[in-house]
Amino acid sequence: MNKLVSIIIPALNEESLIEKTLVSLKKQTYQPIEIIVAVDSRSKDKTIQIARKYTDKILQVPVKGASATRNFGARVAQGEYLMFLDADTKVSKDLIGNGVEFLNSGYVGGFARVVYETESPRVKLIEAIQNFFLSQGTPFYIQSFYTTKEFFQRSGEWNEKISLGEEVDILRRISKFGRLKYDSASSIRTSPRRFIKSKDFSYAVLGAALAYAGLKNLPYPPVREVK
Repeated sequence: MNKLVSIIIPALNEESLIEKTLVSLKKQTYQPIEIIVAVDSRSKDKTIQIARKYTDKILQVPVKGASATRNFGARVAQGEYLMFLDADTKVSKDLIGNGVEFLNSGYVGGFARVVYETESPRVKLIEAIQNFFLSQGTPFYIQSFYTTKEFFQRSGEWNEKISLGEEVDILRRISKFGRLKYDSASSIRTSPRRFIKSKDFSYAVLGAALAYAGLKNLPYPPVREVK
């Protein structure tokens, strides 16, 4: 029997994008999965109503912030394997199946190839930077990754005290238990909205340059989270 995979999606006013994300999960070749949409209590739009069309596991989270919301969802997840996914990100139909295969073979976590839904040269540069570091198994900014519940809990869960570079932080802690896998055969297609502002672009490029130079403890995360 296949092991249950729990997908945790934090959401705050995501009515314009979350439906495409949920549709992509419904098309997964792997089963069983449970979809958990953890909605920040500050959400004022129709995110909950849209999510109800695809899952009955909707949490109205009393805490604030993406990391706290993800932790809330992970604590009620029933799956032995966990996948964290941004609400503006679609996944290819084989991503979860491939991820389970990698976890079963000994990897402690993994992520798929990143594709931004834009033709902007500057955003495509960010895409290339992300995929380069991820392909090396290096903890880096990512919109979705998977791991086991055991390694997630042993890592100390998401750090709710930081609001920048949360993904880099938790992946670094998970990677202490073993190797991370980059799945080039699967993909996540995501919104470029985090790089609309020039400051976001500058943070990403400079952070990547410092990481490439060998500086492991960056003075700030490679990419700045947008509120």
